[in-house]
Amino acid sequence: SDYLEKSFPTPGLLLMKGDYLKKKSCWKEAEEAYKLASDMMPSLQLPRGKLAFLYNETGRKEEAVAIAHEILTEDLKEVAPEAIKLMEAFAVQAKDRELIQLLRLYECFPKPVIAKQIAKLLKKKKHEKHWKM
Repeated sequence: SDYLEKSFPTPGLLLMKGDYLKKKSCWKEAEEAYKLASDMMPSLQLPRGKLAFLYNETGRKEEAVAIAHEILTEDLKEVAPEAIKLMEAFAVQAKDRELIQLLRLYECFPKPVIAKQIAKLLKKKKHEKHWKM
């Protein structure tokens, strides 16, 4: 693993490392691997989505929400499935039916127009009390 990481560092390899470390409950090391993957290619949503899930699972909900919100409000044609699932979990927790419906619609039909509707709705809700987790 160290040889591959040093000789052929790629975001994909670091994501696999992060996933492995997360399964072994090595939270800090998994976080570092996901952050490195994200730093290597900042436009990739997957490393940040995995980082958001890690934060959520380890009780760092505010950081998880911030990352998921950042991903979902980016002006991209596609949104990582991890980010959608994370925001859906928070929407369910906040009992936000409108957002839940949009996120589920996007899962079935990942179209840029739906992603833009989600981003617009999230920008509107950003300051609402029940979204401060």
